[in-house]
Amino acid sequence: NIYTKAATMDLEQVDVVIVGAGLSGINAAHRVQTQVSNYSYIILESRESIGGTWGFFKYPGLRSDSDVFTFGFPFKPWTKDKSIADGASILEYIKDTAHEFGIDSHIRYKHKLNKASFSSSSACWTLNVTDSSASDPTEKHIKAKFVFFCTGYYSYDEALPSIIPGIDQFKGTVVHPQFWPDGLDYENKKIVIIGSGATAITLLPNLSEKASQVTMLQRSPSYIVGLPAVDKATMLIRSILPAHTAHSVIRFKNALIGYLFVTYCKYFPERAKKMIIRETEKLLPENIPVSPHFTPKYYPWQQRLCLCPDGDFFAALRSGKGNIATGKIRNFTENSVQLENGDEIEADIVVTATGLKIKLLGGVQLEVDGKIGIFKLKISS
Repeated sequence: NIYTKAATMDLEQVDVVIVGAGLSGINAAHRVQTQVSNYSYIILESRESIGGTWGFFKYPGLRSDSDVFTFGFPFKPWTKDKSIADGASILEYIKDTAHEFGIDSHIRYKHKLNKASFSSSSACWTLNVTDSSASDPTEKHIKAKFVFFCTGYYSYDEALPSIIPGIDQFKGTVVHPQFWPDGLDYENKKIVIIGSGATAITLLPNLSEKASQVTMLQRSPSYIVGLPAVDKATMLIRSILPAHTAHSVIRFKNALIGYLFVTYCKYFPERAKKMIIRETEKLLPENIPVSPHFTPKYYPWQQRLCLCPDGDFFAALRSGKGNIATGKIRNFTENSVQLENGDEIEADIVVTATGLKIKLLGGVQLEVDGKIGIFKLKISS
């Protein structure tokens, strides 16, 4: 049995409760059932499907911004060729893993954890859960020895509020990537993406395939690095070694390369900056200068770098359908964005890729011995 019934019908007792059925939740479940196999566990998932981020976001071109060999499960080899994978492939990978290891049978869909109360005397958690799997939601209580939060760090309910001057005057369509509408028609439309993070850099080349013009409007630039979608060294290792061994070797190789690069950027920041800007300049069309669009004021890895597989972001710029603008927004008209430097960008659609709202532990209320939990973090240098 996944869990045992307690004395009352509305109270369940289980050793471990995992909150969230995304990639980290599936990983946690595998650890529980392999390393403490005598423990019972369940996974509470507030949504109706598995996958977390990869089942939630729907915007065009959704993909990972780190390689899947280090991002994925060490116990389940990534078998596809692309290291920077698309969202649909990652979701399939999560579902296949959960099914293969019998983890999916432990998932309680549409079960939202509201409150977690810990008792020091019994060394036990009591969880208040809303079960919306039936037509009429019901309240449940679950007792557990351990609670494993795998809820991610952002709110699924609302995006990060951002102040964009005059956007209410815009008469076109305004979209946030977190809530991309089904069936949005952007063919032959002019699109402005506000933002310069991983989402914006993913959207530009993908929207450019159908739109007439896509402009990424950034207040300040980011470092953007192009990497091969399919790594030749990875393919060679796979051709020589068995699947699990190859996966471990590739995982170690990619982690080591990442570590060495970050270390280089840390100790030789000026050289790293010049190297990235020099390589960026080679990929740009003649009409787009490297400064001010690709010359951040900070050094590489003082903020996270953005990756684009096969340099697709730069390819979109070279095609003429993609463009980039750097500056602050002054105002909107009914069909354009006006910048403080006097430039004006026409738009039918504005995409506000301005970030995610942090929401730790899924917003669950924590309580310890009847008191609302206040946690102090000790950070050592």
